[in-house]
Amino acid sequence: MRIDHLADHPSWMQTIATWHHEAFGHLAPGKTLQDRWLTLQTTVQRDALPLCLVAHSGNGHLWGCASVFRRTLTHDHLGPWLSAVYVAPPHRGRGIASALAERAAAECARLGFAELFLFTPRNESLYRRLGWQAFDRTLIRETPSVVMKRHVQWR
Repeated sequence: MRIDHLADHPSWMQTIATWHHEAFGHLAPGKTLQDRWLTLQTTVQRDALPLCLVAHSGNGHLWGCASVFRRTLTHDHLGPWLSAVYVAPPHRGRGIASALAERAAAECARLGFAELFLFTPRNESLYRRLGWQAFDRTLIRETPSVVMKRHVQWR
């Protein structure tokens, strides 16, 4: 598995926008697929936020993605935020989401941040195993979610 910046593979933007729309659309129902593509377009960079990471086979097969944004749908005073971690169904259960989260933490540390935040409706145990700590619970569009944080450092 390889993890690169979306900036290295911009041809995958439409696939990722579709994944985001289908998997996370219920959290921001007013956003269209085109809105998601436009937001994703802002992540096509390596040395600033927002950014998007892609997990792939190394020979042209996209497996998953994760983004880091300065702000998210909740806790506007905190950031940056790990967001939209997605792994295509045939590739789940192979550690790809964990690898994407770890790389996102390393990227945040590289960019000078000390903490990284996330919210998740259903993957609290995954993130706890990776060293994240829950500090709040909230409803996002009537979806119960846990809000978590993690200290990051450049290795």
